[in-house]
Amino acid sequence: KEKAIHDFVVNTLQYDSSTDDLEKIPETSRSALGALETKKAVCEAYAELMQLLLNKSGIPCRMVTGMSDDGIAHVWNMVLIGGNTYHLDATWDDPVISSGESILNYNYFNLNDEEMLKEHIWVIEDYPRCTSEEENYYVKNKLVVDSHDSLVGKLKETVSNKEDRITIKLRGFSASDSDIGQIMNDINRETGSGLSSYKYSISEKTQIITLYDIEYIR
Repeated sequence: KEKAIHDFVVNTLQYDSSTDDLEKIPETSRSALGALETKKAVCEAYAELMQLLLNKSGIPCRMVTGMSDDGIAHVWNMVLIGGNTYHLDATWDDPVISSGESILNYNYFNLNDEEMLKEHIWVIEDYPRCTSEEENYYVKNKLVVDSHDSLVGKLKETVSNKEDRITIKLRGFSASDSDIGQIMNDINRETGSGLSSYKYSISEKTQIITLYDIEYIR
């Protein structure tokens, strides 16, 4: 239920990037109802809508007021799943892409405090502690790899199954240590999969690699 609501909100709303002046952001972009009407939102509206829908579905959810690591005011959510509390940031899972593409991410889906502190700031004492990673998207879906060989194996599996998208979280080594282009070329040559094109993004702070729009010669 949490993932379905997260996906609905991210796919329905688009971040309102019409102005960099916080005082000039339309009021409709700051509230759940206004955002549903205009499909434009900033973090307050994302978090408010997530809270309303999750609570209605029986998943306890609250809003968290804090800042991004660059000092900009920010709002996100905490959810209670299976007796553990997690951070959930739907705004940052709906990135503004310069090409206009709509990309659904799970980089901030059920993070613990340790992971969240890499890019978020809040008064920790004012909120429940988040210590579990059991319901983290990447952990739950077995998308965490702890070595270069494991990364290659996961990408090879993706290409062999002719999947059009894969997201992987690295742990214990850096994405900058891996040449994704060379890895994909080697896999294509080795498997004869007919891989024709793909796009990818790398988040240095979260160490998450996403390959998408993967296409194959039919």
